[in-house]
Amino acid sequence: MSLEVIGAGFGRTGTMSLKVALETLGFGPCYHMTEVFAHPEHVEPWRAAARGKPLAWEQIFDGYRATVDWPGCAFYAELMESNPDAKVILTVRDPDEWYESTHNTIYRISGAASSPVFYLASLVVPAAKRMKHAHRMIIEVVWQRDLGGRFEDRGYAIETFERHNEEVKRHVPAEKLLVYEVGEGWGPLCEFLGVEVPDEPFPHLNDSEVFRGRIRRIRVLTSVALTLGVSLAGLVLLRLGWRRGHRGPPGALESLLGPADPEDPSKALYTPSEPRPHPPQPVASLLARALVPTTVSAALKGWGCGGKKTVMALTLGRAWRLCMTHGL
Repeated sequence: MSLEVIGAGFGRTGTMSLKVALETLGFGPCYHMTEVFAHPEHVEPWRAAARGKPLAWEQIFDGYRATVDWPGCAFYAELMESNPDAKVILTVRDPDEWYESTHNTIYRISGAASSPVFYLASLVVPAAKRMKHAHRMIIEVVWQRDLGGRFEDRGYAIETFERHNEEVKRHVPAEKLLVYEVGEGWGPLCEFLGVEVPDEPFPHLNDSEVFRGRIRRIRVLTSVALTLGVSLAGLVLLRLGWRRGHRGPPGALESLLGPADPEDPSKALYTPSEPRPHPPQPVASLLARALVPTTVSAALKGWGCGGKKTVMALTLGRAWRLCMTHGL
C-alpha cells in the first residue's frame, strides 16, 4: 500500500488533530510520532535515514495510507519521490506559538529523558528502556537534523521553522499542496482530498496534557530508580561491613543481627559457613521501609502524581524481592 497523504508540517502544528481527521475520512491508519513508541523496531531505520542512509520506506509505512508529524515530515521530499501520486499537507501555526508549544512539550521530555538517572532507570525498567531508545531517534531527527542542534536559540528555531515551510511551498507543486491550519476545520481538508464532509465535529485535540503526563512519568521513573539504587547500595554496604566484622556503633547491627561471639570479640557477626544468628528478612525490610517510601512519596508530591500508596507499595515490594533474591 502506498501513501496517499504526506504531512510536511513540523510537529506541534496540529498534527495529532490532523491524524485523527485523516483516519476519520478513510485515510488511515495514519503514521505519527506515537507510532514510533508503539513500534520500537522503527527507531533504527529512522536513525539511519537521519544519517543519510538510503531507506526502503515500505519497511516503515507498510499498511499506512498517510503520515503526519515527525519523523515523516523531515523526509517529505523523499516520500514524495517514493509516492508520486500522494498529496501533501503543510500544517502551519503562529511561529511564536509553535516555539512555546514545542519547548513545553517535546523539548521538556527530551531534557527529562536525557538525565543520568533516567539512563540508569532504562537499564532495569522496560518502559524507560523503550523511551530511551526512541529518544535517541528524536535527538537525531528533530533536534539535530531539522533544528541544527540549536533549538534553545529561539530566534534560530523560529527562523528554521519558517524556512522549512517556505521550502515546502517551493518544492511541492501547487495542485498537490494544501497549506492548512487545523482551526479551519473540515472544509478545506475535505475539498483538497475530494471527500464528503463528515457529520461530526472536527477533532480539535490538545495533547499538551498528554505530554505533561509523560514528563511526570519520566520523573517518577527516575525517582524510583534512584530510590532503588540507594536502597540496594545501602544493603550492599551493610553486607560488606557484615562480612568484614564491622561492628558499627554499639547496638546498631547487634539490634538487628544479634551480638558477636562474646568469647571472641574480633569474630565477625557471622561467617558464610555458620548459620546466621537471625534471618535476613528484617534487615532488608527495615532498610526498604526507611529508604524507599520517603523518597518515592516526596517525588510523587513534587511531581503532582496520584496513586502514592500504590507506587510506594510496588516500589517497596520490588526492593524487598531484590534483597531476598540476592540474599541481602
